[in-house]
Amino acid sequence: MLAIAAGGWWGLVRPQVVPQVGYVLLDGSRQHSAEWRGDVVLVNFWATSCATCLAEMPRLAALHERLAPRGLRTVAVSMNYDPPALVTTYAERKRLPFAVAIDNTGAIERAFGGVKGTPTSLV
Repeated sequence: MLAIAAGGWWGLVRPQVVPQVGYVLLDGSRQHSAEWRGDVVLVNFWATSCATCLAEMPRLAALHERLAPRGLRTVAVSMNYDPPALVTTYAERKRLPFAVAIDNTGAIERAFGGVKGTPTSLV
């Protein structure tokens, strides 16, 4: 019984392979998830049309500012249905302190297994 429980627990906590995906940040720079190797990365899928996403964004920014000096990387990925102009305006207005990627093709979302709802955060 203990072995079954331990196996179930390990299935929940074992590290997953990070999908290999390229992305473009708001500043136009191209990045790739391969650059994350060895880092702790928080990937947040969000949309400007998602009230819950907008409500959590200040807390996400505070978490990033608190933990970035200790090595946390944060990447906020806007969903493919989110107009890039709205994402850019929101990120600039709120002075988001982390990387913001525009996923206008849905490639990032698909690479992470298909995000079913926002906000969705993965570490």
